[in-house]
Amino acid sequence: MTEISHLKYIQWRPIGVCDTGTGKERKAKMFSRFDLACVTAPEVKRENWREHPKVMELIQRYAHDVAELSSLTNGMQAPEIAEIKLVGAVLGHDKTPNLNLESADGKVQFFQVSFKDAKTKKSPKNGKNG
Repeated sequence: MTEISHLKYIQWRPIGVCDTGTGKERKAKMFSRFDLACVTAPEVKRENWREHPKVMELIQRYAHDVAELSSLTNGMQAPEIAEIKLVGAVLGHDKTPNLNLESADGKVQFFQVSFKDAKTKKSPKNGKNG
C-alpha cells in the first residue's frame, strides 16, 4: 500500500481555480465534471498545462468567476489575471465529496490566480492626429 499512498501525492489532480486569499478569505471554484476531464486529460501534465489552449481558456473562465467572489478584487474596476500558479492543497472529503473520494490523503492542486486592475494601466485614447 505504500506505492498507492505515494502515488496520491504525486498524481496530477487540479480540481479548480482559487484566489490568493489566506484562510477563510480564500475563494475558489471547483471544475465541473466535464471541465475536470479536460484538465486531467492524458496529454495534459504538470509540466505542460500552460501549452494547452483549452486548459488556459478554462482557467481564465473560472478565474473570472473567482474574481466576482473574491474580496481581493473589491475596488477594482476591471480585474484581470496578473499571474497563474499551480498550488497544492489538502482538503477533507467533506469539502470535495465527489471530486476527491479516491484520494484518502486529500492531496490536490488548484490553479491559483492573482488579480490586477486593468483600468489602472489605461492608455490614452485621445491620441488622434486629426
